[in-house]
This record gives sequence, C-alpha cells and structure tokens, in this order.
Amino acid sequence: QRQKTRGAGDRQEMRRELSGAEQLQEKRKRSEELKDKQEKILLQRRDALQKQLDERISMRDKLRAMQNRSKKDSVAGLLENAEKKIAELQEIIDKGPEALAVTTSGDSTDPNPKEETPWWAKGRLKGKHSIDNRTTTLRVQELPEDCGKEQLLAHFAAHGAVESVTILRSSTDEAAPAMALVKFAERIEAEKAMRRGRSFSGTILTLVFHNPTSNEEAAMAEQSNAVVVVEGGDGDQGDERGGITSDAFPAAKPLPLLQPLSESGGADDDELEQVIFD
Repeated sequence: QRQKTRGAGDRQEMRRELSGAEQLQEKRKRSEELKDKQEKILLQRRDALQKQLDERISMRDKLRAMQNRSKKDSVAGLLENAEKKIAELQEIIDKGPEALAVTTSGDSTDPNPKEETPWWAKGRLKGKHSIDNRTTTLRVQELPEDCGKEQLLAHFAAHGAVESVTILRSSTDEAAPAMALVKFAERIEAEKAMRRGRSFSGTILTLVFHNPTSNEEAAMAEQSNAVVVVEGGDGDQGDERGGITSDAFPAAKPLPLLQPLSESGGADDDELEQVIFD
C-alpha cells in the first residue's frame, strides 16, 4: 500500500513538473510572437515615415525650383517649413526603433499593440480589403485674375503632395475665366485641400472633385506641351467626364465636343498655360 501511495505521489509530481514546463514553453512562445509582432509594427512605421520623408524632399525640390523663378515670400515660407519637416523626419528615422515606437505610437509599453493603417494608406482604403479609386484631382472653377500655376502650386502644396497643376483657358470665349486642375498624390490630401484650401489671396475659390478624361490623364502623364482647350459654357459639371481635350489627344467621334485651336478662329497658343510638376 505504501508503495502504491508513493508511486501515485511521484506521478502527480511528474505531472506538475510537466505542466510547469509546458506553461513555461507557452510563455516563451507568446513572448517570441509578441516580439515579432512589435518588430513588424516598427518596420511599418519606419516605412510610413520614410514615405513622408520622400514626399517632403520631392516637395522641397519643387519649391526650390519655384523659388529660382519667383522670390515671393509665400514660396520661401513653404520651403522653410519643408526643410524643417525633412530634418525632423530624418532625425526620427536615424534614431532607430525607440524613436519610432515613442513618436508614432505614443505608448511604447503596450504589451499588445494594435497594428494601425499608415496615414498614407488611409486615403486609399474604404475598408480592410477594398481600394479607394476615387479621384485625387480638384478643379478650381474660376481662377482669380493674374493667378498662375506657380501661385497655385505654392498654395495647394501646403495641404499635400501635388503631382500636377494644369491651367485651362477657353478657346471660344476670351472673356471666360480660366479653370485649373490640381492633382494630388493621395485622396486624403485632396480632401484636406478641399476643406482648407478655399481661401486664396483674399478670395474664395470654388473647388470640386474632378474625374479627368483619358485625354487629360494622358496629357498630364506624358507632360504634353499640346494646347488644351475648353469649350465655352458655364462649366458647372465639375465631376463629369468630357468638356476638356487637347489637339494632341482629339476627342473621339461622333462626339466632337471641342475643336483644336487651329480651327477656333486664330487663337494663339499662349491662350493656355499648362505645366506638369513631377
């Protein structure tokens, strides 16, 4: 009987030891998984910061090019802000994981940090698995007099990375106000400009989202020097396709909405300014 009792006690002790070893192994496994997850989050944050840095550097280069042609204070101020932001981002990236965790999460001690969508991806995502294909182009309905492409770029660059600025003038009505297409890199930046970019030099701009036609997209992508013309009209259909084309990319028949300048009664090429900033 004593031997049976002793044997049962030994088996219980072995089970306790085995259970303790399994628990320790499970804890180590969870610790390794948590460490891998944290490293993954830090890499995502570093990539997001690097993208911010690249965009700021690109914007700085554009502003420097503008400053060479224009000595306006507004351009100098934007350039100074861009330089400051670039220095801040570069400093954060150079410091490594600790700076990334503290700066981007605000709480580096959370044992179960949640993976967050980077800011630059939020504007492209409607849900977890859907791509946001909404337009990133704004149309300025009526440009103020003496408003050029450089002034527009300097104005909208404060709200995000501007990919292109195109100024459109009517070929049929010289008195009609010019319009402009401002294309942003991200939808979220275009939305920010829509909310905050209406005030311009003491006037209020009329901004609408614009879906560029295939002709417009090709002209901007190829940096075409072709003259873009706009059919005369009230221009109220800001988000509808059509109404803008170029003689390099003629409108498809049988809907010849617009005519090239060579057929518009002797209009000069300088009726329209088109500039694409890369």
